Amino acid sequence: MLKRGAKKIVSGCLTAISGHYLIRAISLGNIMKSTHKTLYKYSFTLKNPRRILFGAIGLSAILLAGCSSPRLEIVTAPAGAQVTVRNTKNKKVISGVAPLEVPVNFSSANQTYTVDVKPPSSLAERYSGVTTNVTRQLFSLLPQQVNDGNRRLDLKLDEKLFLVVPYLEVILDSRQSWRGVVMWSRAYKDVSEAGGSVPTKIAEFGDNIGVQSLALSPDGSRIVYSVASYVVPPADLWKLPSANTLQTVDVAGANLNGISINAGGIEHITSENFRDMFPSFTSDGQYLLFASNRRRANSEDILRISALHRGGISDIYVHRDGRLMQPTESKDGTIAFCIEDSHALDPKQRFTIWTLGGPNQFPTQIQIGSQPAISPDGKYIAYIGADGNLWEVRTDGSQATQLTFGADRILERYKSSLAADELAHYEAFLSNFGFAEKTPFSYPAWSADGSEIVYTAMEGSDSTGRPNEDIWSMNFDGSNKQQLTTNGSIDRYPLLSPDGKWVYFMSNRGGRWAIWRIAAPAK
Repeated sequence: MLKRGAKKIVSGCLTAISGHYLIRAISLGNIMKSTHKTLYKYSFTLKNPRRILFGAIGLSAILLAGCSSPRLEIVTAPAGAQVTVRNTKNKKVISGVAPLEVPVNFSSANQTYTVDVKPPSSLAERYSGVTTNVTRQLFSLLPQQVNDGNRRLDLKLDEKLFLVVPYLEVILDSRQSWRGVVMWSRAYKDVSEAGGSVPTKIAEFGDNIGVQSLALSPDGSRIVYSVASYVVPPADLWKLPSANTLQTVDVAGANLNGISINAGGIEHITSENFRDMFPSFTSDGQYLLFASNRRRANSEDILRISALHRGGISDIYVHRDGRLMQPTESKDGTIAFCIEDSHALDPKQRFTIWTLGGPNQFPTQIQIGSQPAISPDGKYIAYIGADGNLWEVRTDGSQATQLTFGADRILERYKSSLAADELAHYEAFLSNFGFAEKTPFSYPAWSADGSEIVYTAMEGSDSTGRPNEDIWSMNFDGSNKQQLTTNGSIDRYPLLSPDGKWVYFMSNRGGRWAIWRIAAPAK
């Protein structure tokens, strides 16, 4: 019996030696002690006790020489990463925090260890995880530790090119309520453009809790925007479970703020508990047009407020039941705006483009669509059609011209690029609101001379191939399209300076929402 047991021990040990390595799961000293004790005991009962004792000595020598298993020390940068090691059968060998020692055994020629490394939880937004396979050959090439046969594997986690950060988008839902919807976006750490050019930061918002629709004064000195407020404290808005769950919050109100481009500082133009949204300057710079529920608590009308001093709010157009939004005015006083009709039988006809004044005099429906921007001379209106593309129409409603194409294809490309949790959020948004969370083309704005249109488009892609919101420009007739920003972050609400030298826009590049400026393309 003892002979058979000893034979098995020696055979196993020799097998380990022939494979070079054995997992050091049990202390070598304990093995030797146990072996000596057992063999000595049985030496008194067997015929050749001296042979058995000498065998014990030989076996000890074998154990010392060959049964010591090597260990792999895994070191990560940054330190403290979570390491999980699995064998060829996908069975977990060990899991712990780096630096971590792992027993390895390559007695089997095809043995491979898979090492999965995740960044420390405090650095999860900054670093990506890494996975690598350790074979016998790779192990033999790793640097050897001093005074033993162990090897060291150094793994450096890649710093992410972008952060995934939340922001709040103000959305009008199908139940006629303004909601702050939590969206998850990529914000690239590098703020530069292709070629290394860096735009100029004008003002920083920090967390975006509902900033929308920038407006630039005719003299180019101020930018005005609307920012929402909510029924919960701002600090509680980001206490959310995950990106795959659609989270919404009630909009309590919205106010108009202004920023001086040269002097900085934020001006509070309105501060009452109303929904003041979609500001735009009149052509003389004296007033701001905006949509507000000051006249009808559950809907919006077009009002006007002094752009130069406090007070002086007056009515421009108060509707009896439609929701009025997105007013813009030309030099001749014609106003283009959007009306949302909750009773529309066809969802694609829910938003329509109207004019007030100009060639039609009375309020007149021009087209189906949203986000109207009237040209400085009052002859054309750029808008987003029901098909999601950018269109242009004469102010009298004639000669509608499609300026961009492929909105549906862009959405399909975007959807196919989403991970499982992102796709779940996409589908939940579509189910809840009846339209996609992304608009392939949006926010058109005219140059001061009416020769160009700047807009946001998702025709370009980020570094991973995902369609991304960038700033583009084109001639008023749709020719000479140019992509002006290439950063993988969100760029939206473009505006051309009155002198045509600069393009202002809002972006989350660098991980913080801010207003930026780049040089306009040469004509």
